[in-house]
Amino acid sequence: MNILVIGGHFFNKGAHLMLKSVIDELGKHPQYKLYLSPCAGTKEQIRELGYNTIDYPLKHVSDFRGFNLFFRFGSVLKYLRKQYRGELKMNNIHAVLDISGFAYSDQWGVKTIKNANVLIQYFKKNKAKFIFLPQAFGPFSGKVIQENMVKAIESSDLVVARDKNSLDMLLSLTNNEKIKLFPDITINISSSNKEKFLYSNYTCIVPNERMLDQGREYWPEGMYLNYVYKSIDLLLAETDHKIILLIHDKGKGDTDLANSIKQKYEDIERVVVYYEEDTLLLKSIIGGANMIIGSRYHALVSALSQNVPSLGLGWSHKYNMLFDEYSISDFSFEKPNNELYEIKMKNLLNKEFKNNLVERISKSNKILKEKNKQMWTEVKGILDS
Repeated sequence: MNILVIGGHFFNKGAHLMLKSVIDELGKHPQYKLYLSPCAGTKEQIRELGYNTIDYPLKHVSDFRGFNLFFRFGSVLKYLRKQYRGELKMNNIHAVLDISGFAYSDQWGVKTIKNANVLIQYFKKNKAKFIFLPQAFGPFSGKVIQENMVKAIESSDLVVARDKNSLDMLLSLTNNEKIKLFPDITINISSSNKEKFLYSNYTCIVPNERMLDQGREYWPEGMYLNYVYKSIDLLLAETDHKIILLIHDKGKGDTDLANSIKQKYEDIERVVVYYEEDTLLLKSIIGGANMIIGSRYHALVSALSQNVPSLGLGWSHKYNMLFDEYSISDFSFEKPNNELYEIKMKNLLNKEFKNNLVERISKSNKILKEKNKQMWTEVKGILDS
């Protein structure tokens, strides 16, 4: 069976981890052969992870201009540029797995789900299955986006929300039995060897440039950075931790943001900026931290799935819902709350409190990882039917 995975790529560590999750689970079954679009990364990146390449340059559905251009004229583009070529004709795909993470909502607009429907209809004409693996959905405010999301649900074989809020928003559109709830697919990924890392006693702060634009409605100008500085100041004053400004997205935005934060502490050697290219080693670095203060969703998933106490600073419901799955929603902040934040920071620096919190997180992980296995059993049942 030829399976195309869409929505993943190598430019963002969370998207890379999702690709790794799929290949880890399905790649061990010889009946499945997994493919990516040549636009997902370099041929070397795709091959090294264990994927093959389709012979058509598909752009992601959220790339409004790129998707339509490449979908319509891909046959021409692949002859103009060698990198757009691959091994398998797209009409030989038997199933599609969408791992977009967070693409179908008011925030991304109606064009994204319209583009997804173009893909679904194309593959359905070829009798291929289409599955949305766990991701955040919604909200869906307008009539057009609601109608298009319903069309996508009805045309696909399975739609998996990764949090209760997303599930409720999908069910409010249509009470379809294809809609299910399962946790993020990356929680079962094993990390790499922690001994390779430079430091042993450290806390990670994971910045996100999107907090400065998409999060501005919730975090007024300068407020997000104030919380980051407040966290660093407290860690410097009350611990001997190395403070690592960990870049989880290799784009220029997160790198510039981390470097600008470091400038405030340029004479303090305990504060360092760090980027790790190896995705599994990055997860190990997160797993070895004393605690994480993060604004990248999959950095927080990597932390909590390894029982690392965390504080989330975000703006989307996906952050709160993640912490709610671990029964620690009071450690997620989607807007400023100075008094509560200071309390939670000090909680994490209290050894007894932290140990109790780790135990709670660990109990949740046993449940969530079992649910993850159940989801893959259901997905494989659909693929094999």
